Amino acid sequence: MNHEQEKQFNHVWVKLTVKARIQDGIGRVLFVRPHYRNDFILPGGDLEHGEHAKECLQRECLEELGVNVQLGDPVGTIINMQNHPNPCALLLYDCFLENHDADNIIISNEIQEYKWVDLRQGKHDDIHAMDAAVVQTDDPEYERIIFLK
Repeated sequence: MNHEQEKQFNHVWVKLTVKARIQDGIGRVLFVRPHYRNDFILPGGDLEHGEHAKECLQRECLEELGVNVQLGDPVGTIINMQNHPNPCALLLYDCFLENHDADNIIISNEIQEYKWVDLRQGKHDDIHAMDAAVVQTDDPEYERIIFLK
């Protein structure tokens, strides 16, 4: 199929990313700052070929943080069309540390630092705005899919 035929079908390839909302026992959320960023983001990453979203998230948390996580329910999905022609979809899952010990995190060489953040308190200019916003929803009426245009 050539480019003109693809345009006819209006195909859009979407990069799929998964992220973890890892909370400690007092309502704080774990954020990481990779070496290539100036702000903090949620742990996670892109799916590898043939990988399921849950497998990817467990692998990424083990690689980035040195911890095993138990996955809970999906929190939501964000479809980000701002990067068109390379849009992405972000799947966010609630995750729980298997050993319930927030102090056993061992960051990999791709992560510069991590921190636990209570987003209910104060201003957090060093947290990526989209990650901070999606993390703060526990509203049962929250739309499961958000489109950013």
